[in-house]
Amino acid sequence: MEKFRFKQLIESKLGTVKPLLVEESETSADECNVNIAQSDETADAFWDNFKKSTLVKPYDYNSTVRFQKWVKKNYPSINLGTFGIKKDGVDGKFGKLTQSAWNRVGNEYLKGGSQLNLPLTFTINEDIKRSISKARNEYLKWFSDENTRKKFKNQKLIPQLLKYINTLTSYKSYYNKNQSPNPKTFGWVKYAKSASQLNELKYKSINLNVFNIHNGKNYIASLDQVTKHEMGHLIDNFLRIYKEPTYILTQNTPTSQQEYSQTYITNDSETYSRLNNFRTIIEAGPMDDGNQMLNKFFNKIRSGTIQVKGFDLSAMYSSTKPRKASVDQANEIMKSLRKMILVNGLSSHNTQQLFSEYGIQSQGNIYVSFYLLGRLNQTSKGPEDENKKSNYLYLKFTPINQSV
Repeated sequence: MEKFRFKQLIESKLGTVKPLLVEESETSADECNVNIAQSDETADAFWDNFKKSTLVKPYDYNSTVRFQKWVKKNYPSINLGTFGIKKDGVDGKFGKLTQSAWNRVGNEYLKGGSQLNLPLTFTINEDIKRSISKARNEYLKWFSDENTRKKFKNQKLIPQLLKYINTLTSYKSYYNKNQSPNPKTFGWVKYAKSASQLNELKYKSINLNVFNIHNGKNYIASLDQVTKHEMGHLIDNFLRIYKEPTYILTQNTPTSQQEYSQTYITNDSETYSRLNNFRTIIEAGPMDDGNQMLNKFFNKIRSGTIQVKGFDLSAMYSSTKPRKASVDQANEIMKSLRKMILVNGLSSHNTQQLFSEYGIQSQGNIYVSFYLLGRLNQTSKGPEDENKKSNYLYLKFTPINQSV
């Protein structure tokens, strides 16, 4: 049993969601094992019954014919192929050439009051392209920031990294769990083992299990967080190949898929990708410390971007030196936080897992170390420094049924 002494945060601009309490408590962690990589929801029934033909056929044949005829009349230079009865490209199918035409002039078509019922997979794939572009631009901005560049030991590597990030455009989407080699995840990437492999397409592609992200009607997980997370792995792999340390390892690098799955919740590579997402969510800067990050976290709660269910939140200091949780401890905390932290209405798995890594559980309460998160953010190399402190900043989660 470890003993933790928490005291009220007196001089702070952080604000709270619930009045701060002075307390003494003890904590212990029971062993548990949960599959953190698995998504909360799936839409197996929908996607299992989703006929392959609908990948190319729209739900409304007639509206597609109308669009194709409109293109032929108003943009005769656009190539629709030689499909259809008249071999003029008007066939009612939403194939690659019609998709290309839609991407070019679809907005003009809609401005005239016309409608086209697009195939679901097309709209999802367009969302994926947008999401990957968004993540790519965010990483380009991050690694172009002067405060980020200062962290590099090899400054000459930065232009090469930016050039590499610009090439991260490829993806593969899986709509049926029986076709996916990793059906329990949202997404994954394949790691290159040498600099020469980095430019191979299979080592630059993001694989996405759409059936874990979209239920046929709505998104049930954040596509932007998934693509940002997986692109973070590709960038991490690039930096490691070129011997640019991204973070200090806190555990041995897994040597097998089984070992990786067992230590998933505290895996350093996963921590790095989760941190990148959290930075984006709260709009953290490269040198923000824990106090600044917690301020921004609370601001996002006040704005409604972040929602926390089932807990009251407060900020406090403790003289107890924080540490990264063990696998069992993090899994236990994750059981409590699972589905409880939402970003824009969707469960934020990255935030829940990141908080579980840097949390302490005590008498039903959870204390997340923003001191460690601040250090991790400032260095991107490790969760701790050698500075001697008398008090450490925590974010306290108090279950609502325990609140006073």
